[in-house]
Amino acid sequence: GEKNHDDLNHRIATAERFFLRKEGLPKRKWYRHLLQAPGLHIGYGSDLYPMIWNAMQQGNVTGIQEGITVTALHINFAAEHLRGKREESDA
Repeated sequence: GEKNHDDLNHRIATAERFFLRKEGLPKRKWYRHLLQAPGLHIGYGSDLYPMIWNAMQQGNVTGIQEGITVTALHINFAAEHLRGKREESDA
């Protein structure tokens, strides 16, 4: 019904919050988004999966592994939220 439709719309509108990392990105704490951020070395361009990409550029294997783990965890949080199994307050 309409209530289910409104609930789904609300979950879609708020899912983006689950892609934010409270601690920020390594070496750039003011950027918190795990799926995209302004690039470190490309001017106005952006990096996709910046925590992973920046670690790859530095040859930081531990950082790559951490980036994959953290990013995957947040993607799963967003998916659970979209399925109605995680509350917005958990973001």
